[in-house]
Amino acid sequence: MEDRLDRLSALAAAQLLAIGKPERLFSPDEEALKREYRHLAFAWHPDRNRHPMAPEVLQHINELHRAALAKLANGSWEGRGSMMLSSKLGERFRLNFQRRRPFELGEMLVADSMVAFLVDGTHRPFFDNAVRTVTSFRYASESMEKEVSRYLPTLLRSFETEDGRLVMVLKKSPELLLLADVVEHYRETGQPDQWPRHVAWIQSTLHNLCCYLEWAGITHNDLSPHTYFISPLNHSGALLGGWWYAARQGEKLLGVPARSYELMPLEVKEMQLADPRVDLESVRCLGREALGDPSGMNLLRTRPAPEPMLDWLRHPTTGSAIEDYRLWREEVLVESFGARKFVEMRLTADDLYV
Repeated sequence: MEDRLDRLSALAAAQLLAIGKPERLFSPDEEALKREYRHLAFAWHPDRNRHPMAPEVLQHINELHRAALAKLANGSWEGRGSMMLSSKLGERFRLNFQRRRPFELGEMLVADSMVAFLVDGTHRPFFDNAVRTVTSFRYASESMEKEVSRYLPTLLRSFETEDGRLVMVLKKSPELLLLADVVEHYRETGQPDQWPRHVAWIQSTLHNLCCYLEWAGITHNDLSPHTYFISPLNHSGALLGGWWYAARQGEKLLGVPARSYELMPLEVKEMQLADPRVDLESVRCLGREALGDPSGMNLLRTRPAPEPMLDWLRHPTTGSAIEDYRLWREEVLVESFGARKFVEMRLTADDLYV
């Protein structure tokens, strides 16, 4: 506990003000939270701290404290925790997780070696669709399977709980981090100088994955920072979330989340048939989101990355995953960063999930 209080004491005013979620500041235990709040309130009270931003910081700490208490009370805490689940067959499972995040069908629990999705029973068609999809990937050869399968989910378990929730547990490598958590972390702590290069290799992994999806005839339809995990260690990733909306190319869509609907070409909205352009547009949108501007309208003004890369992210897909990947790899990357270079990304789960 003292180590945690020391870390809180080391946070500067700008760092504290950048924290948007109480889980990023406080512990999920009421007694620990009380100590942390008192420690911070004492340190930043204007009567004791002459920093010009002390009143603003104290007000923000108070707001985060109230939000923390409310989340603990209503069970919506998104930080570390533990959950016991009982299946309809009488089995009991304890899930220890690092991050708890709501999504449109239920909630996601991110742990060291697994990701669990708890889906409301009213969404059974989406749940069954995801289970069917993640257990039926096909490959042209063993070498393709070895290369591509690391980007795709592996089902460990699926079951229904006593209270009617549908649970899917997927395998996750310990070094994989949810991209949304990474983006939030850097928004609060400051992006590293090499962040545009990191966004670039993330884009490369996604374009590569889209080539497989196109070959396999699969559309994902929810490719976003909330469904994609990255490995800073290996410069790779895995698309573990969002398979509820997957469909074969040309088939009727079961549904899509709001973000994907906004990215759809007009004819796809009208026909409601699965089209790979939704995934390809989602890849570019993900890049814009990582750079701080989902719409792309301000990228050329703020210039958070080289201009060729910004132009690429702001323009529509060619409609072909293979052609997009070729242009990205042979033209955009070279014009943006020159010769290929591995830039280490120093980020681990310990940095995100304190």
